[in-house]
Parts: sequence; structure tokens; C-alpha cells
Amino acid sequence: MFSCVSRSHAVRDVATPPAAARPRPVTWSVDTLKAMEQPQHPDMTAPYLGPAAPGPQPYPPPPGMVVPGGYPYPVPPRTGTVAWSLGFLTFIPYVGMLVAPITVIAVGLGQRKHGSVVATANGCNAANWAITHLLLQALGVALCAATVFAAESEPTKSLPPLGIVSILSALAVFIVALVAHLVVTIQGIVKAGRGEVYRGPGIPFLRT
Repeated sequence: MFSCVSRSHAVRDVATPPAAARPRPVTWSVDTLKAMEQPQHPDMTAPYLGPAAPGPQPYPPPPGMVVPGGYPYPVPPRTGTVAWSLGFLTFIPYVGMLVAPITVIAVGLGQRKHGSVVATANGCNAANWAITHLLLQALGVALCAATVFAAESEPTKSLPPLGIVSILSALAVFIVALVAHLVVTIQGIVKAGRGEVYRGPGIPFLRT
């Protein structure tokens, strides 16, 4: 008898948790209840409870992607930065001095299709500088070729004093052209990245 009573008390103590461990009933404040009575947002399945709490937010969709609601995400305007950036192709060994001007001219003139005044102007200015830089390189090559022909015409096959001057002048032209091209390309990228038109020191062969 004693053992049965003790066992029943033990079972009841185990099955019934103490009052402190029982979950408390959920209570709603007046502001929360009023917010829940508001109409739902068309793109949400839960009641709109106000702006989201501060913290990390999801990344915006890619440009041109249609967000929920049917409105496309705004595409940033073109400024012609890519035309100036392609000027760095000049520093590719052997082929850069010929490939870079052709690429910059083609891409620079292609900026007109975007319909942006800034992109069109920067693309045209980058193409003008590419042509100017190509002419400077051609001048250096012409000086070197003239020096070689002058040396070949000499009976001793040696460079005359004027030929040495021509070689030094050609090297000076190449160095000045490369340094100027680097500076102009960086300035064009910075200005175009800010949405500004960079004129540059190029000869205006092409017009916008």
C-alpha cells in the first residue's frame, strides 16, 4: 500500500512541471494589435508592421532586373569610362601599341548608341586621343627608320652624328608619348567615373 501511494505521487510530480517552467500566455500590446489591423502590403503575405529593423539588408537586384511590383531597377547611366579604360591595352608587349588605338576608337565611337551625352563626348574624346597617340608612335618609328636608312647609305655603315640625334629623338618621343598616355588615360577614367566630360589633349579629329 505504501509503495503504491509513493509511486503515484512520483508519477504526478514528474508529469506536472512546476509553475515557473510553464510557458506564459502571449500578450499583445495595443500598438501591435492596431498595426495588425492595417491592410496588407500587395507584395507580402504578412501584415505590414512598419519599416524593417536596422541591420544588414539584402543586396539590390542587378540593373535591368524587374523587382516585385513590375518596376525595373534603374540602370546607371553610361559615362564612357570603358573607352578610356581600354587605353591600358597600350602596355601589352609587342601588339599593344597597335591594338589599343583600334580598340579605343571602335569602342569610343560605339558609345553613341547609348544615347548619353556624357558617354558620347567621352567616347569621342578617347578616340581622338587614341589617334593622337598613334600619330606620336608613328613619328617615333619614322625617326628610327630614317636613321637606319641614313646609316645604310654611309660607306662605313656607321651612324652619323645626325643619326645619333635622330635615335635619341625617337626614344624621347616614345617615352613622352607613353607617359602622357598613362596620365591622360587615368585622368579620363577618373573624370568619366564622376560623370564628367574629359576633353584631354587629343587633336579633335572626330566630332560628337
